[in-house]
Amino acid sequence: MKGYSLEVGGPYACFTRPEMKIERVSYDVITPSAARAIFDAILWKPAIRWRITRIEVLAPIRWISVRRN
Repeated sequence: MKGYSLEVGGPYACFTRPEMKIERVSYDVITPSAARAIFDAILWKPAIRWRITRIEVLAPIRWISVRRN
């Protein structure tokens, strides 16, 4: 089976944990379902089901606190 890889980055990301309903608390890294959604956004066909086998972190993870009313 042929493999594909993507390098994805951005200034901010939030992969919300489902058990934290009120406060938005993020997972440390992108979730496999979010990675699959990125592949689907690039190429979606009903016959294709993307399978995420590995996620690598290429830079240190930095956290910020965001307050909202």
